[in-house]
Amino acid sequence: MASIGPVGSANLDWLNLGFQVHETDGHVEYVWKDGSWGPACLIKEPYVQMHVNCVALHYGQCVWEGLKAFHCKDGSVRIFNDKENYLRLNRGAAKMLLPEVPLDMFRNALDVALRANISRMPP
Repeated sequence: MASIGPVGSANLDWLNLGFQVHETDGHVEYVWKDGSWGPACLIKEPYVQMHVNCVALHYGQCVWEGLKAFHCKDGSVRIFNDKENYLRLNRGAAKMLLPEVPLDMFRNALDVALRANISRMPP
């Protein structure tokens, strides 16, 4: 997958980002259907579509995990502690009786999301 631009090319005001919502170039979605996970899809829209009867809305049955990625002086991009985030995600999923996310699928989602949003990483 091609990056939208080099690291930092989104021309964001890096010193004054704050905690408000910022646009991204996409997020990764997998769908659980008929007992298995579907393929990774990069979703360009900033919205998540869900059924009105979604248990996340009615019962709070969902898990969400975020992590940090860093652009390093050597030009590489490194993810901080992805294994712990992966484990925490699956502990939450088990408590909610949601299907486990395999480690390779989790890491693939990170790779797809990072490649799509590399221009938004601080230089």
